[in-house]
Amino acid sequence: MRLLFPAATFGCASVLLMLVIWAYFSLFSYSEKDNQRYHALVAAADPSIKPVTPIPYKTTQQHRQACKEIWFTQGSERLQLRIRSEDSELILDHCDDSMEIAEKMQGVTCVMQEELYYSDGKPMQVFRYLQADEAVYHYQTNKLVAKRATISRFSALGHHLIEDVSRLRPSITGTASEVEFFMEGGNPHFKATKFKASLDTQGAK
Repeated sequence: MRLLFPAATFGCASVLLMLVIWAYFSLFSYSEKDNQRYHALVAAADPSIKPVTPIPYKTTQQHRQACKEIWFTQGSERLQLRIRSEDSELILDHCDDSMEIAEKMQGVTCVMQEELYYSDGKPMQVFRYLQADEAVYHYQTNKLVAKRATISRFSALGHHLIEDVSRLRPSITGTASEVEFFMEGGNPHFKATKFKASLDTQGAK
């Protein structure tokens, strides 16, 4: 006599597994991760189903009055960079095995310290001040790309980051069609394209 018990047991186990999968996705909120997890579970339960290729997707989020802080070391000094924007759109773009996170900003100001030092016992600093109509900040590389920017260089009292420059006189100021700031090897890099500058020797260090 042939025994049918093993086959019946396998059939019940498969039905039970599918019921567990259905209950899981019925009780919890549905998302893109849930969709991928669901297909993986179904594929595990039925080897005849081929793996599902992840579907590319993009999500965005709006922000007002955003602010970013970046600290970096130059020599023995710990310097600071601060980026502010009036409006911004955070974009997460996922495609195949890669993902990019970037933030498109409007009404941008950026303050970057270049040097901290002492003069006659008083703390002093040199910093750059940037204003731009628009910019993009890439999170994976900590890279800022600004368009149609105005750049000024100041010397001022103190080691704290200064954002209000209305009472300061720049040693140099100018415009650039594009400005890039990025970190490489732990060092800051600042690149201005088509930069047109004017000097002020009275405001220079």
